[in-house]
Amino acid sequence: MVRVDNNTLYNNMFKKKPTLKPSANVKGSERKKVYSTLASTYSLPDNISEDGKLAVLPKTIKSARYATFQNDNGRLFTSETGVPLWFDLSHPNDPVGELVPSLYTLWSAAFLVPILITNGFVISKLCNGADLMIPGIFDESVPHDLPGGAIVGIANYLNPTVPLAIGYAEVDNLRNRVEANEGGVGIKIVHYVGDTLFEMVRGDKVIPEELNVITPLAENATEGPIPVVGNIESANKNIGDANAGTYDVSPASGDGDYENNNDSEEDDDSNEIERVTENFAQASINQTFELQTESKQNSDNELDDKDESIKLTTAEIDELFRKALLQTLHKAIASSIKTPLPASQFLSSYILPNLAISDPSVVLKNTSWKKATKFFKSMEKAGFVKVKEKGGEVIILSIAGKDNVTVAKFETYSVKKPATAVSSSNSSGSSMMNLFEFYRAKNSNNPLFDAGVYYTVQELSNTIQAYIAAHRDTVVNRVKPKEIIVDEVLAKTLSLGLGSRLGRDKINDAVLARFEKYHVLTKPGQTTVDRSHMKGVAKKGPVPKILANIETRMRGKVVTVISGLEPFKIDPVFLADELRVACAGSTTVTKGVKDEDIVTVQGPQEAAVRKALMKRGVREAWVVVNNRSKKGRK
Repeated sequence: MVRVDNNTLYNNMFKKKPTLKPSANVKGSERKKVYSTLASTYSLPDNISEDGKLAVLPKTIKSARYATFQNDNGRLFTSETGVPLWFDLSHPNDPVGELVPSLYTLWSAAFLVPILITNGFVISKLCNGADLMIPGIFDESVPHDLPGGAIVGIANYLNPTVPLAIGYAEVDNLRNRVEANEGGVGIKIVHYVGDTLFEMVRGDKVIPEELNVITPLAENATEGPIPVVGNIESANKNIGDANAGTYDVSPASGDGDYENNNDSEEDDDSNEIERVTENFAQASINQTFELQTESKQNSDNELDDKDESIKLTTAEIDELFRKALLQTLHKAIASSIKTPLPASQFLSSYILPNLAISDPSVVLKNTSWKKATKFFKSMEKAGFVKVKEKGGEVIILSIAGKDNVTVAKFETYSVKKPATAVSSSNSSGSSMMNLFEFYRAKNSNNPLFDAGVYYTVQELSNTIQAYIAAHRDTVVNRVKPKEIIVDEVLAKTLSLGLGSRLGRDKINDAVLARFEKYHVLTKPGQTTVDRSHMKGVAKKGPVPKILANIETRMRGKVVTVISGLEPFKIDPVFLADELRVACAGSTTVTKGVKDEDIVTVQGPQEAAVRKALMKRGVREAWVVVNNRSKKGRK
């Protein structure tokens, strides 16, 4: 069991992005020394399998020096593709230091360290920078011999083999302290899902559901130590105790504590476990990350999904759409849907996401109505919606609410929410990033548009035109049909005076003036974006540009300075490594204004820079080259 000096590691090491120097390949002989150090430190058996060894340390690795925001220097080992594997804080007389695994390494080699268990609420706090307090630990998951300074993983009891944070024991005899229900910090957290080390892996990431915590041994091997992960079954039996009451979570500084406000007796009843599971399922950390590596488990699941075929009758599909509409209307009682709006938008944004079954066969053309027009007219006869058809487009004028008994008493059901996908308008190349542009209302009191929704230009136009069509008798100038008379709703929507007049061709511009522009850049090949998860994804303003300035420095030295990489999720260190080889010149990575990463390469390298950026999916229109050198100014 590895034990580190508590004064060496610091909590929240990667709360802010570390400064990385260019990486270099690790020679085979040096890699063997690193593995030997790991095997000794983490008590790996001699008869561990080859797959187990590679899970601990791949054959090809890179290393780079780094400095944390706390000005602590260390060494980072990464895979060939840049996935962080191990990190340390080196001492002057110790070139390697105490190596700590990343979460990506533990997900490949969960047998390396003991895994302590807590609940989803606490996990969510750890992944926001808090330390793990003693009352938040399930006692049965703590090994009796766990010393102070021991490196451990932290997992949610719902997935007890999958660590979501890594830290070290702050105190000795942690098991006894947990059983005695003492207070204070139990585990100092040094790395967690969502910190800057975790986010070094570009693109989406997925957290595994289950891992094997048994050390894999070579064939014909029958003996070998198995690391202690605690008694998972006993820990699950004590969920009621560990989750009882509420907890005050300390900030990253560790000033506070988790305080158990209630005393509860042990309850092994399975119903109690189910109740606690339901309570904390909602508070668990969002496990929707996608990993860039393929796993056998995911492949098997995909094959299983493809093999499953759902055979539904027309009547059953009809009922699915009817219930999806009722669920939409029932939800709208608490969270209103602003009407009028185009039926196509109502269908795609509200009804389809509420279908109980997500299957290719569950589409309108397989219903008895066949088309959306007939479906909505049928629902109008049932009293659920009011519609109007104008120029072939069906408009939803209003929807039934709590006054409708069927809607009010409808029992909602859980659905596997599908992506509210929007296609890109520039998805020509599968190897290129794609740009999506959205608009969000500036004011929350907009009568036609929800402030929290991201709309496309077409949706804004469709909605405003649907309103005009539904109220043409009052808003369209009969003498000048191309002129709109602003009513109360339009006055609030467009911030115009009541009764003022506006040309139809000016409506869209007037709408856009009341909205803020956002953009989303996708990874190469992704041609849709899920609007149900836009928080933190959509960025305000138009798409930024990558700047490549060719400049003349001291003594006539010409360099190319590249900035603006972060919005495109381009790793500056790996870009610098590639350009150093491609240009046969020196490269550096420095910090600019607002902690921005800047890559500088020797010589005028416009062609090489464009090629390297295009290789990473950056379109030519997003790169601006300014030749400010003496030669460029002639």
